[in-house]
Amino acid sequence: MSHAHAAYLISPYPPQIKLQPLNGLDATSLAEFLDYTAVDSIRFDANHTLYFDDEGLHDGIDHYFTLEGHSDPLVGKLLIIANSSNAPLIQMKEVANRFKLYRPVIDPVMKSSRAIIDDLVLFTNTVDRFEARIASFDIDVIDQKDPFA
Repeated sequence: MSHAHAAYLISPYPPQIKLQPLNGLDATSLAEFLDYTAVDSIRFDANHTLYFDDEGLHDGIDHYFTLEGHSDPLVGKLLIIANSSNAPLIQMKEVANRFKLYRPVIDPVMKSSRAIIDDLVLFTNTVDRFEARIASFDIDVIDQKDPFA
């Protein structure tokens, strides 16, 4: 199958950006590829558009992206598509550097105790509780040679 276009696909799981061949750039094709019911877009820069899930922000999300210069968080897979070329005109690393990926993380808080039985000293560690936080994750650049192969 021949692919007419390529885009940068930014994925939260695993956190990576890679060159992705696309069969079409119409709204239906993009929604099917991203597995979304509603796709929205914003200007990424003068030469590229960012496509994302318009209904992604809802209760129970397990990650979000922030984009330098854009006020709202973004959820789900993201696509960067060149406006007037069949492939992106910007380096993947440059794109990745404009995004931050955040996910909730749960850390165990350990409780240490010591007991003396006869001449034996016992040390134990048990989970006392869990603490939640939001952590930032790097987006790996997956280098591919030919997206149309």
